[in-house]
Amino acid sequence: MTEICEISAPQNRYLVDPVAFFAALVLAPLLIALLGFWLLIPVFAVVLGGLPYLLAGGPLLANGLRYNEPSFYAFAGIGLLANMATPFLVFLFYMVNSQPVDALNAAVIYFAFGLIFAPLWSGVFAVLYRKFRRQFYSHPL
Repeated sequence: MTEICEISAPQNRYLVDPVAFFAALVLAPLLIALLGFWLLIPVFAVVLGGLPYLLAGGPLLANGLRYNEPSFYAFAGIGLLANMATPFLVFLFYMVNSQPVDALNAAVIYFAFGLIFAPLWSGVFAVLYRKFRRQFYSHPL
């Protein structure tokens, strides 16, 4: 039993800078919408996907920051993982307010747009967090 403890290496853990976290969490989708406003799709994506991004992505991004150094590609993967919860959240919301067919259609639409914007917003979140993070929070515990 002691061999198992000796073999497994301790995993680095980081403190999460709360100011940088919330600033990056809110600014990432807004920055993407600002850069692509002429397409209008990123602007509508913020309006439609902002709440699922905060509810599903926020906790996963915070947990990802505890164990990983923020990088665009790693956090884009976390965004894709968070997007897996989006159809369920949207389906539940629409089931209360409309017919099951409408709820299923809305869930599919949110999931499809989430495949594009969830990794993009989460990757930009990591870049912004790394930029905003104070020195104290950049070293592992």
